[in-house]
Amino acid sequence: MEVSQIVRKSIAMLAALIASVAMSFTTVSLVSASSVEASRPTADPLDAGEGATSSSVVVPPWCAWYLNGSAATIDLAPADDAKYVGEALEVTAQSPDMYAYIGSDVDQTTAMASDNCSWFGATPWNAEFTVSIDGTDFSASTSSGARDEAMDFTVSDASPIAIEPTLTGCDASFTEGPASQLPDGAATTANVWTNTAGGTNDFCSFKFNYSVTIPGGLIPSYGGTTYIWTGPKVTHTVTVTDPDA
Repeated sequence: MEVSQIVRKSIAMLAALIASVAMSFTTVSLVSASSVEASRPTADPLDAGEGATSSSVVVPPWCAWYLNGSAATIDLAPADDAKYVGEALEVTAQSPDMYAYIGSDVDQTTAMASDNCSWFGATPWNAEFTVSIDGTDFSASTSSGARDEAMDFTVSDASPIAIEPTLTGCDASFTEGPASQLPDGAATTANVWTNTAGGTNDFCSFKFNYSVTIPGGLIPSYGGTTYIWTGPKVTHTVTVTDPDA
């Protein structure tokens, strides 16, 4: 795919340069022979000088997909600072705003201009955004660092990690996937959105609500302390594919 992309880029660049030569030219002023030597008519060709043609045209950058705003950590907490007293307790978190877009610059938070970049005649690349977890176990420790296996728990289909996306400002080319409940059977990856009709400035802003339920019936080995659970790593991924590859 890399070779074909380079070849495509080279062909597109060459086509642009060839086209630019025909876009404009420098007019050469010809001096009439009669104005110089009016008394000597001649049918012979006269040297009227030489003129070079030139042209310049701006070539925009290649379009590409970008993603920014993904959080490094997800810190879940109960509502109203509720305490765990042996009953099921939901903890939640919300991601920062995230942005996925087609453009030429990183760290954009708004759509770029439609003429900012180009596919140079190539088919726009498709993109799929997924969220995944790399495990199902939550390991418990106290805030002082004491490990407590009695407070470990595992998420399951019956008690999943709920990862619910909210698309707040997305072009019509983005197709939203379902709310994610992970794990889902044997699957630990869920689709958030797909885009198979990319343009030159497609843009989507979105965020996630995360929630996990600490199951009831756990008996802590330590009291009067804060418990910290370390759970699965959540990964946000944009997979980009070339339809022509």
